[in-house]
Amino acid sequence: MIFNIYKPIGWTSFDVVNKIRNITREKKVGHGGTLDPFAEGVLIVGTGKETKKLSAISDNIKSYRAVLKLGAETDTLDLEGKIIKTKTVPKLTESQVASVLKNFIGEY
Repeated sequence: MIFNIYKPIGWTSFDVVNKIRNITREKKVGHGGTLDPFAEGVLIVGTGKETKKLSAISDNIKSYRAVLKLGAETDTLDLEGKIIKTKTVPKLTESQVASVLKNFIGEY
């Protein structure tokens, strides 16, 4: 079977696969692309013979939505760190933000 599973923040993609493995009792379980533990979203999971279809699914175009917190730097450079520096963020227009985000479009 192929499942669309909501992966919450804090879980790894392997955590989701492991949970599905335990629920379904399938030995062969895989996912169609890793989501960072800080990310939440849909993780495509396949079981049994359906795992062979995951590469075709993961080759499709994906889109992402981001929430940003500007003006704070942490000691770990992520959400879990202690804030070590803050800075006033100037008023930004939607077009300024969109212009910067265009730099993230493409293959990684």
